[in-house]
Amino acid sequence: YTMFAFSTVLYLGVLRSRFLSEAAATVTLLPMVMVGVQFFLCWLLFFYTAAALRESVLKVNGSHIRPWWIHHHYWSMAMCVLMLSLPVDSPAFVQAITLFLWWAMMQSVVIVLQNRYQRRRMYTRIALGKNSAMDVVSGETSGTHGQLLLLYPILFAMQGLQAYIGWEMLTYTA
Repeated sequence: YTMFAFSTVLYLGVLRSRFLSEAAATVTLLPMVMVGVQFFLCWLLFFYTAAALRESVLKVNGSHIRPWWIHHHYWSMAMCVLMLSLPVDSPAFVQAITLFLWWAMMQSVVIVLQNRYQRRRMYTRIALGKNSAMDVVSGETSGTHGQLLLLYPILFAMQGLQAYIGWEMLTYTA
């Protein structure tokens, strides 16, 4: 919910600043919004670092977490560091951050849906005696009917949106 709130406020701030600059306003507050974006990226870096450390501890303690999931959070940390190193006053960054904040809003919805699914799956597996509280949800299909009908299309759409944002960044800066 925090990720959704931050990204929505920043997204609306970027859109407002863009609208005001097109209307030839003298004060757009874009520098203030970009400072907020930098704070948001710092928060995301903290979030992904905490997730990677938590999952590494779970792995050491015997959890069956997949290594690719831990690596995914390390790649996300690297992306945050890369975005923090970009100049915020460039038009390419402003264009990319608009798409990135849209992605962050959608990602926060996916995180909430994924959390709901994982809590239900974990409850079922612990009740059946197949898992303990230290385990993570496995990818087996013995969940209740329809749990993934919403989650899978959204996950694939998010991956497509990530690819589109990357392509836009490359074409806009090239």
